[in-house]
Amino acid sequence: MKWAYAVRASSRSALTWLEEAVTRLFSAATADPIKPVVLVLSLFFLLSLPWILLRWTRSRIRSKERRSRVRRAARAYRGEKEAAAFLRNQGYHIIDQQVEKDIEVIVDAIPRGARVRADYLAQRGGRLYLVEVKTGRQAPDPLFPATRRQLFEYAHVFDVDGILLLDMESRVLREVVFGGEGGRGRARSGRWASVIVLWIALAFGAGLAIGLGVGGGDAADSGAARD
Repeated sequence: MKWAYAVRASSRSALTWLEEAVTRLFSAATADPIKPVVLVLSLFFLLSLPWILLRWTRSRIRSKERRSRVRRAARAYRGEKEAAAFLRNQGYHIIDQQVEKDIEVIVDAIPRGARVRADYLAQRGGRLYLVEVKTGRQAPDPLFPATRRQLFEYAHVFDVDGILLLDMESRVLREVVFGGEGGRGRARSGRWASVIVLWIALAFGAGLAIGLGVGGGDAADSGAARD
């Protein structure tokens, strides 16, 4: 119960202070009309000060975030420009940049359009690669969630032989392959391998059939000659 008495005492003290302040205000207004105006303006300023400080703090935070976004965008732009020279030095032929592909996403049985964009489409050694350029501390890591999801999307959307992640901070180029139902590029390579194996099997079967046919004909001719 002590806290209840403390609250009541505090409330009475606040009310008493408010009554005294109002009394002094009216007394000052009777004695000098200027003083109440100054007092009201001072009170208004004191009450507005927290709001002013809050707005100023938020403005500083937004300005800092805006400058940070501008710096990141400028760094990413420089990284992409340097990436082209880096890829050429590594023997890649750049076919296209800012590669886009429209896809269809069905949400609740309603088809919706979306667009997927990658940094570069490059070729080396007869293989077609999609290259994603990353800068910063976390983004160049292929296991970083946002980067991993982005590369996984590329692997399913674009029909290429491989997905490359270029870390422009450390100048490291990595090929990323997803296990299981990895990507279109891996499936494409698997399809070609299946076609080659099937062609070899058919050629072997045809050769075996022709060989058996020729051998059977020679045997028949030899039997007829003996008769």
